[in-house]
Amino acid sequence: MTPTFTMQVPSLKTPSISTFDQVRFIDMLGKWKPVKIVSEDNYIAYEVPDEDMINLPKNNGENDYLEFVHIEGNDIIIPHLNGDLKNFFSNSNGHKVVFDHIKKGLIDWGEGVEYDAPYYKIFGVNTLFSSSQTKIGDVMMGIDKIDDNNIIIYFHEYIPTDFFIDTYDLWGFDAEIVGINYTFTRIVE
Repeated sequence: MTPTFTMQVPSLKTPSISTFDQVRFIDMLGKWKPVKIVSEDNYIAYEVPDEDMINLPKNNGENDYLEFVHIEGNDIIIPHLNGDLKNFFSNSNGHKVVFDHIKKGLIDWGEGVEYDAPYYKIFGVNTLFSSSQTKIGDVMMGIDKIDDNNIIIYFHEYIPTDFFIDTYDLWGFDAEIVGINYTFTRIVE
């Protein structure tokens, strides 16, 4: 007799979101303070080993923020960072971003929801997301507005170097397994 494997999958809810509400960078202009990684339930669901998560970019300075600006027709993210996120946003003069597409059907296993993520091409970041190694390049990164005061950034394209190394070696890069979904809150001045 051949053993069978059954996996219990939660029923997924698909939120109804207007594409036009998601992708307007101009609606997100301002300063955004990092809050936390919200995709850790995915890592547990995929049984990512604890040692692969030790160096996740959770440590941010109290005064760290990203500034979203529109200058001379360009959308730019200017990092003001001293913590772990500076290992990705490596150019203190800013990173140009250009809307590219909407990635449909991503799954948040912790919440049991399917979601769509507006993806932007971001230029000149450290594609290794590493504190000890640098490889400058352009990647796709999701940015979505949760509400007027909260956004989420989807770090769904990078080369695992300081964290997720064994998982990456085993599975390759899969955004649902090793993507980092990070919330930010607006700084009101």
